[in-house]
Amino acid sequence: MKAITKIALGMALSSLLGACTTLREQPLVSSEMNTISGKTVAVSRYATPDFSAITPTKAAFGMFGAIAMINAGNSFVKDNSIADPAENIGRQLADALGNKYQTKTVVATDGTLSDDDIGAIVKQYGASDLVMDVKTINWSYMYYPVNWDSYRILYTARMRLIDTRRKTVIAEGFCKRMPEKDEQKQSFDAMVADQGAWVKEVLQGYAKDCSNELKKKALLMLPATPVAQAQ
Repeated sequence: MKAITKIALGMALSSLLGACTTLREQPLVSSEMNTISGKTVAVSRYATPDFSAITPTKAAFGMFGAIAMINAGNSFVKDNSIADPAENIGRQLADALGNKYQTKTVVATDGTLSDDDIGAIVKQYGASDLVMDVKTINWSYMYYPVNWDSYRILYTARMRLIDTRRKTVIAEGFCKRMPEKDEQKQSFDAMVADQGAWVKEVLQGYAKDCSNELKKKALLMLPATPVAQAQ
């Protein structure tokens, strides 16, 4: 039974983390900082990603349990109107660029992205000079193995700043949240109560924390004062 549970958890987490997704850090270098002043920035929007509801019962059923986790998670997100934090993070990062480099954030009016390929992103947002591309790689709730009625929220996001003219990533980073037992815990009933109010609060906190982290890690060494716009 323990082996089956481990397999199910591994399948659920690997499917959410994305088998082909590579997380890496590429801070914005000074030569790029000097070129973005005054440019337009679009914030990418993706279709709502799969959310996994990892419970002990579902974890006991191997492959079928992994599928059930995603089905239950997606229903939980939809029924309770729980927002993917990615766009919120992207807006905060775009605002940070605007404050420092006088870039202009362009509101996306097109539909959501289904593909995170650079070509697809440039095609959809090519009218803007830059794209602040933030994608949720994993979001889920998961029980602690030592206490089956104690839950935490897991979250991973990837950020890329894309130059649409050159079709190039000029900055990249990621943010990962996987709380330990003493950091975050909630019973299942309390977690899902009030239309997932606790989950929403945690995700909003993650969005703020991740945006602050990515400002430092990916949008590295931002000037303390705005950069003058080129005439």
